[in-house]
Amino acid sequence: MMRSLIRSGEVAVALVVLCASGASGQTSTPVGFLPGLNESVYWWTPIGDSLSAEFNIAPFYPYYDPDAVFNTNRSALGTLSSTTILVGHSAGGVLARYKGQAQALGGVVTYGSPNYGAPLELNYPALCSYIGEIFVHLNNYLYDRWLVPNTDWIIDGLQPFWDEIFGDALSDVCAGIAEMRNVPGHPAGAELMPYGGFIQDTLNAAANVASEEANVAHEASVVITTSDYLDSGAFRIWLGNENGLVVGHGLHYVAEGLFYDYVQILNDHPNEPFWQQIAGDLYQLSSDLAEFDTMWCETVSGHGLCYPNDEAVPTWTQSLGRGYQLNIPSGPVHTAEIAYSAGPLEQVFDQIAVPHVGGGGGGGGDSLSVSINGPTDVKPGARCEWYATIADGIAPYTYHWTPGSYTGSDYDYSNQVSDGGSFTMTVTVTDADGRPGAASELVHVHSTAMECPF
Repeated sequence: MMRSLIRSGEVAVALVVLCASGASGQTSTPVGFLPGLNESVYWWTPIGDSLSAEFNIAPFYPYYDPDAVFNTNRSALGTLSSTTILVGHSAGGVLARYKGQAQALGGVVTYGSPNYGAPLELNYPALCSYIGEIFVHLNNYLYDRWLVPNTDWIIDGLQPFWDEIFGDALSDVCAGIAEMRNVPGHPAGAELMPYGGFIQDTLNAAANVASEEANVAHEASVVITTSDYLDSGAFRIWLGNENGLVVGHGLHYVAEGLFYDYVQILNDHPNEPFWQQIAGDLYQLSSDLAEFDTMWCETVSGHGLCYPNDEAVPTWTQSLGRGYQLNIPSGPVHTAEIAYSAGPLEQVFDQIAVPHVGGGGGGGGDSLSVSINGPTDVKPGARCEWYATIADGIAPYTYHWTPGSYTGSDYDYSNQVSDGGSFTMTVTVTDADGRPGAASELVHVHSTAMECPF
């Protein structure tokens, strides 16, 4: 196996990975793992290492320059072996496809990629405008209109939450998007606009798609639908997991509290215009805060099928619409998808006939094809979540996870392993016909691991 990572100036120089010979004497399949915008190439390293223990592959990790356009990054990849498989997360999947339009490849796998554009790039100004309106309403309601006798209880109840948590948190969401895109004028971000430009006129132009289909032996796409954004999906992306959870729950707690105050004032002062105005202000601010749920959905999904507080985000990435397609419901937030990719990629590799170590092919036989979707590196004591994915069989399924004794399709576990240790998790599955299946995952514990997106 050969890995190479060479940088020259702002863009990597040409990277050519040669096929290596595995322990069995077979030629290993080179697999390049491409990160997305502002993601480190090293996020893929534990996933590539994990997959190479099961599949006869030679992983490599090309550098992705987030400040360069796709054409520059494609050139930087150099000439790859025609057996190479490129796996790309987010914008990395777009780059993998674009490379496949220029040369023969063994496969392209897009993982959580905006194959038809990233609505976030188009819609984030509307989200920032909405956040700005919340601040205007807050100032009008709290600091201009309510500084009158007998309303201190409203200000005293809300102001500590707002000053310490929500004001900064809402601002950081918008600032985080802007920083990610390096706006104004971020070249790669601009190319991900869903209408016109690179995505429509180049990547998905009929002639280029025809070249892609002719050049690439196998194509596959993995799409993750994020649930739980009511529980701070947006905040977890930009503020981190723990802070995001606190803010997300707190925001909706305050919205509900303001609505309760609105009802109380209506009941206590039914015919007093002054208090009726205060009640209206409370209702407006409560609605503003609760609307964050729908606004975030519309920002990342790009359509109007968003409903308040329904805990379902239509994905901000899209399937290719051809080749093997794997849909993962209730997946992690977008920035944590790589950490949970080993299990789904095992399933994809089986489907596109990547050889196993020792010469075996993909799954099959009398056993269910089961894989574990979750992080392979965690912090000591971290609370993390894994999912079982089943490629065949008849529902409903029964599950049993160890260590511990869990019986759901997802596995919520807080490890007690010290820094530098590891543990093996196993899920045993039985389908409605009694057909069994199992999968195991070795999880390494170390203090430098990424945070779990729980």
